[in-house]
Amino acid sequence: ISDPALRARYTIARASALADNGRLGEARGLYDEVVGSAGAAVDSVEVALARSALARLDYEAGHDASAVLLAQPAASALTAPELAAARVTGAAPDATCVAGAAMRNSRTGY
Repeated sequence: ISDPALRARYTIARASALADNGRLGEARGLYDEVVGSAGAAVDSVEVALARSALARLDYEAGHDASAVLLAQPAASALTAPELAAARVTGAAPDATCVAGAAMRNSRTGY
């Protein structure tokens, strides 16, 4: 795929399928690839979607601090007015929920 943004979206979809099937290490690697490709060619939406997914993986693994670090900027990016279309995917509420739950857990110890 020659279009970097489309390639990033495909990579995110592939990583999501891997994560859904328990192949978390491979999924994490693909999400990291998208985050690492941030720049002019890859839109901030794709990076925020990948960070949101990484936050979810970290949260589910019990890594609350890293989930917060990943989810907060993703939620902020995905709730920006210019990224309204990305909200259709549900990633912004997901990132916000992960950030909130992880912060509560880190304060309460649960």
